[in-house]
Amino acid sequence: MRHTHLLLLVAALSLGLAAQLQAQQRFHASLDLGVNNGEHLGASLQAIGAFTYTPLPYLGVQIRFDGYELPGQGNRYIFFWKNPVDGTLRTTTDMDALPKLKTGMARFIGLGVAFMPIAIARPLTRNILAIEAGVGYSHEYMLRSDPDNNQSLYGHEETSFGTFATLRYRYRIWEHVSLGGYANCLLNHSLQLGLGISCSLDI
Repeated sequence: MRHTHLLLLVAALSLGLAAQLQAQQRFHASLDLGVNNGEHLGASLQAIGAFTYTPLPYLGVQIRFDGYELPGQGNRYIFFWKNPVDGTLRTTTDMDALPKLKTGMARFIGLGVAFMPIAIARPLTRNILAIEAGVGYSHEYMLRSDPDNNQSLYGHEETSFGTFATLRYRYRIWEHVSLGGYANCLLNHSLQLGLGISCSLDI
């Protein structure tokens, strides 16, 4: 019986030590999925992949990749490409058969910092509240069919520099895995706001 109590005590101490070590992990690879609303694409799907390195428990640097997708009518995707000769956007889809349809996508790559205020007071916590901000570069494509304006196909392409800010909360549920949510703001040529779920691998 005494040995059993000793084993239970060792196991409890091991779990407590593991929780402390997990809270101090420095590499965070996160994936976010949600919805976004912006001026050009309107309501669209959003995915964010970010890699954060935190040499201090409360401060780190981050590189991130954002993707925005606006499916066509009935969630139908339209495949299009850029003509290398004249730079116009082309598609194989019959846009005349899909009146007032709009589809598009945007890509953003950014570099910034991540500030984690909870870790200042509680460096061993499993709660991860991150305030992220930085700058980056975006590339956007958009196609629209609107026969009412006598434009059977309108193509738009734009590149711009922008800034981002993200509020992200996650809770480390098991060893190297955290789950939570995020709110995102991207300002380039227009303002875009997004919300969704967030998960990460912390090592």
